[in-house]
Amino acid sequence: MKSKKTVFSTLVVLAIVLSAFALPMQALADTGCTSGTRDNDTIVCDVDTEDDVNGKGGDDEITVTTDGQVTGSVNGGKGKDTITNNGTVTENITGGSQSDEITNSGTAGSISGDGGSDTITNNGTVKKKIAGGSGGDEIINSGTAGSINGDDGSDIITNIGTVTNDVKANSGNDMVILETGVQVGGTIFGADSKKAAAIETDTLVFNMSTYNQAEYYAAQTVIAGATDETQAYKFAWDGGAIKWQYFDTLVDKLTLLFKSELQPQPEPETENETEPESAATATLIFVEEGVLKVYQNNASGTLRFYGLGENSQTFIAELSAQSWANALPGDVLLDYESIELETRLVVTALENGQLQVEYYSLADGTLLFSKTITP
Repeated sequence: MKSKKTVFSTLVVLAIVLSAFALPMQALADTGCTSGTRDNDTIVCDVDTEDDVNGKGGDDEITVTTDGQVTGSVNGGKGKDTITNNGTVTENITGGSQSDEITNSGTAGSISGDGGSDTITNNGTVKKKIAGGSGGDEIINSGTAGSINGDDGSDIITNIGTVTNDVKANSGNDMVILETGVQVGGTIFGADSKKAAAIETDTLVFNMSTYNQAEYYAAQTVIAGATDETQAYKFAWDGGAIKWQYFDTLVDKLTLLFKSELQPQPEPETENETEPESAATATLIFVEEGVLKVYQNNASGTLRFYGLGENSQTFIAELSAQSWANALPGDVLLDYESIELETRLVVTALENGQLQVEYYSLADGTLLFSKTITP
């Protein structure tokens, strides 16, 4: 009888112990994602997690879903990690010591590539700073960030979105590319000092487009005159300003766009849409029967392009003399699609003041006409 009591007591104690272990296991599953191991881990944070998440060793894949929030930081740790945030990380997202890929489409406190050659893409919001860290990094911002630092190494920084403060390429031979949609509240720095600028080779590329002719020409003038890399320069752009310093190479790839509703009404070139009204008004530069005709205004020098039908001509666009007078070879001065004619007109600046005129079909992209002219 005594032995039966002992067995029963042992079973009761064992059941209590197992229950004690089971409760924390269930609680842990409900609190969200956990840190990784020394191996390659896949970590998914799809609920609220009130702790840091660390991939530790190995090549890890860490994802914070749209429903997830990490109240803390996410760190890839050692290894080549892939970190994707579609939710919220209240503190820092860090790649770790090797070459990592970080993509933020949600909200993060800050992002750092840390060591290695990292790729950082921000499509969402970074409240503080995006930093490349050591190594040659690629940073692409199409969202909103407080600031961007390339840090050490030769970095490529592309900004399509908004940076409320400065963009700093820092040390190394860096390239900063500004695309259409860019807004920078501070200054874009190539090097971090006059001394560093004398040693490094930093490049700033202006690859934006606009419908604003005044801003376009003013920007081109400032860029062409920015010959002292130690000085700060700026021009107005899209409701803000583009300011920069310490770049020894500037690449002007600005494009002036045209819309039919923004095109000024052309002065009458013809009485019957066949011949010029007066030889004193405009000169016929060239005509390709059934395709394209170009007149040049004798007073202003403006070129006017007309698409030709069987018995009619339709005004497409015009190009002011100032546009090619300030242009560099290779600059696209006009890129206009006519929905009515189902055609695309492209005019590019060449050497010695010449222009390359190309006329395409929108239906299949066929080149209908190509000619070099000297206006």
